[in-house]
Amino acid sequence: MALTASAVQAQEADCVTATAAASTTSYKAGESFYIAMQAEVAQPWHAYFRNPATIGEPLAAELKAPAGFTVKGPYYSAPERHESPIGVAYIYQHATIVWQVTPEASAPANATFTATTTAQCCSDEGCNPPETDKVEVKLAAGDGAADPAWKGQEKQVEKLGEEKLDYKCSQSGNSVTIKLPTLTAAKEVYFFSDDNCINPTAKQAFSGGELKLQRNDNKDVMYPVKNESQVGKPLKKLRGMLVADGKVYTIKASFKAVK
Repeated sequence: MALTASAVQAQEADCVTATAAASTTSYKAGESFYIAMQAEVAQPWHAYFRNPATIGEPLAAELKAPAGFTVKGPYYSAPERHESPIGVAYIYQHATIVWQVTPEASAPANATFTATTTAQCCSDEGCNPPETDKVEVKLAAGDGAADPAWKGQEKQVEKLGEEKLDYKCSQSGNSVTIKLPTLTAAKEVYFFSDDNCINPTAKQAFSGGELKLQRNDNKDVMYPVKNESQVGKPLKKLRGMLVADGKVYTIKASFKAVK
C-alpha cells in the first residue's frame, strides 16, 4: 500500500545510482545474452520489491531494444524484509535486474539498449517522490564473445539463476504450506509473494522441510486484500520468490478448485 500524500516528505533527490552492463562484448544472431541493471540506493533510504508489502511503491524496470531483438524479463534479485515504526516492507538497498536478449537475423549492425528504472525511495521517517533513472548499453554485431567483466549477474536473479526446486503447496483456512523436500537442511527460508495474498507482518515458520505462511485476512488496514470478494475463500494460485540460504527460486503453484 502506498503512503498517503500527507505522509510523503521529499528528503533527497537522486538517491538511486543506476549502472548497466552486458554479458558479452558483442552480439551474434540467435545467441542470447544478458543485460543487467544495478540500482544502488543511498543510505538511509531504500526502494521496494514488486510487492512492497505494507509501505511504498514497487520498483519498476524496463529495457528498450531496437527492432531485431527479443527481450525477456525483467528478472529481479531477492529483496529484504524490513520492519519500521510504520509497517513491514520488502526492500532493496541494492537491486540487480536482468533481461535476456536474443538477436534475430534482422538485428542491426549497432544497437543501443536503454534500461529504465522507477523507484520510490523511503527511510523510516518518510518518502521521496518516485524517481526515474535511465542508463544505456551500446553493442555491435560480432562474435558474441563473453565479457570478462561480467560476473554471473544472471545467477543472482529469479528464474535465470535458480536451480531445480521440488515443492508442493497446500492450504487450510488461513494457513498456506510450501513443502520443500530438497531443502530440509536449509537454515533460512523466506517466501516473498508477488501479490498481497500472504501476510507480511506474520512470522514465517520453517521446519522439517515445510514453510508455513499466513493468508492475508484483510484485517490490516495498511495491507487490504486487492479483491475483497476473495476474502475468506481459498487461494486459486500462489506466485512469488522463495529464498533459501541465499539462493533464489520461483514458486508458481495453482490450487485445485474447491467445490
